[in-house]
Amino acid sequence: LFHDAVYDPTSSTNEEDSAELFRAFCAEVGAPQLTAREAWIREAILLTKSHRAGESHGRDVGVLLDADMAVLARPPAAYAAYAHQIRREYSHVPWDVYCTKRAEVLAGMLKAEPIFALDASRA
Repeated sequence: LFHDAVYDPTSSTNEEDSAELFRAFCAEVGAPQLTAREAWIREAILLTKSHRAGESHGRDVGVLLDADMAVLARPPAAYAAYAHQIRREYSHVPWDVYCTKRAEVLAGMLKAEPIFALDASRA
């Protein structure tokens, strides 16, 4: 779906860059103007930045967003492996800064309840 098609841990525009890559792909295959479905896909890619979708975005966007957050519901050992991978991705960031910023990200997720968009994901 082009989500994280562009991923650079030093960038704050991965979602926008992935959405632009999708738009460019559409143009390359002969769709210079996005159809309603293609515009929906582009918007879904952009929503993975905030993980906040309104009712109007529908169940399919909720499935995408919940799949992106699913690691948070994994058993502790699986989450620990994920956290280790994240730290490796951000190894360019000093340890103390990383810990502070990672805690801010996780705290932000907890404050923005619900974490998962769909009731089924919250079960």
